[in-house]
Amino acid sequence: MAESLFGVTTLNGKDYTFRLEKGILYINFGNDYHEYMFQNTSELPWDYIDGVIDRTAKLVRFLISKTGYGSSMKSSFFSSFSISILVKSYLLLKEPLLAGNKTRVILSNNKFSKWLSLYQRFNLKPYNKDEDSWKVDSSVDLRTTKMVGNFSYKNKSVEVNPSVACKSSIDYANFTSELCFTIIGIIDINFLTDFIVDLKTLISFAFYRQNVEFGDIRICVEYGDNNYHDVGSFYIPGLFEKEMEKPEINSVEDYGFIPWNIFYNRIGKIVEAIEQNELYVYNLPENKKYQKYISIVSIPKDASAFEFEFYRLYPDYVSVKKNNDTYKKYEEEIIKIRDTSEKEVAKICKDQLANLFNPSLKERIDYAFNQFEYLLKDIYEKVFDTFDKKQIAKVIRDARNDVDHGSLKTKIDVNVANAYYCIRILILAMTLKRFGFSDEEIKKSIIMVFEIRI
Repeated sequence: MAESLFGVTTLNGKDYTFRLEKGILYINFGNDYHEYMFQNTSELPWDYIDGVIDRTAKLVRFLISKTGYGSSMKSSFFSSFSISILVKSYLLLKEPLLAGNKTRVILSNNKFSKWLSLYQRFNLKPYNKDEDSWKVDSSVDLRTTKMVGNFSYKNKSVEVNPSVACKSSIDYANFTSELCFTIIGIIDINFLTDFIVDLKTLISFAFYRQNVEFGDIRICVEYGDNNYHDVGSFYIPGLFEKEMEKPEINSVEDYGFIPWNIFYNRIGKIVEAIEQNELYVYNLPENKKYQKYISIVSIPKDASAFEFEFYRLYPDYVSVKKNNDTYKKYEEEIIKIRDTSEKEVAKICKDQLANLFNPSLKERIDYAFNQFEYLLKDIYEKVFDTFDKKQIAKVIRDARNDVDHGSLKTKIDVNVANAYYCIRILILAMTLKRFGFSDEEIKKSIIMVFEIRI
């Protein structure tokens, strides 16, 4: 990744110079007064900033934080103003994105080898009959490259499949695992930017954590019949890369993902949910090491993720309160007060009636645990010495309420930690069920994601 970039951007019809350093974009406005100099607004008006790199024809699009910015003045005579903006990621094109029949986005990363089942094998063989010298043969299992996923994104057809890039010479062969997304049809830079941003969410969900190391992200355009030309790359600045999981010697052998041979068949529904903002990922841990880590920060996120999934998986759920005589009598009393009271009191009664039969968090958790008990019971019993779903529902509810309402009553003890680890497993099961995964696929995915030995 380029550590520094320099160029020109056009904002509000005027050209300004910029430089990118360590994830911060600095734009120099010269002596032009600008409304964003002293943060007179709550956020910047741009979702992205386009520019041209100095002395080249390279185009760049910075995806920025609209609220992560500051201003500075370089002269005591107010002769030079600039703003600094946090860059989340950026797209760098060697040339304009010319019309091509197909565009490929390629993620190259050997840490995907285990996920994509692209295993590199080495064999030691005699080099001659006398066996006084030996050679090493290297090969890759390519069966999963035939597991092609198909989906639609913004009315364009997309194919996705594992692939392998090979660099070889007389002395060695080096294989790199790749995941190739082929977009069929003519697209523009807006489509490409949105597509890659949503890919990040897709891969994060597959690994069930936020900071997945993506490796190199390349963009290629087809010119002619299956002849692809490299036109650009997508980058996440070093400021964010330092938070990513770093490669380790044995990290390729780790699990912690939904297996590709399951995932690719359901990829269409997952992408559709991402495009419609119907996939909740805010509760995903930053790294795999936080998969079982519970804190006062993670508790509200996990509770929110459960409620999000519950109402999408069970949109027609009716609370048990509807058949409770006590609640029915209470409803009748409120209606009497409403019908015989002044406007202000009647409004209070109306609000109470609107929420009277809403199911509590505990009720919803109890219901969901009952629905998935046949599938998850042996997993829970393997992970925990004792499993009481009703007690877990109560612990989850109490901890969520205490944290959300600013109470320090809840301590993150083993009961709270185990309860929220349980609900994380349940949330993933509910999400996969919503996307059409079979019971067997759900169980295998949970075992792989949470690395549970059954």
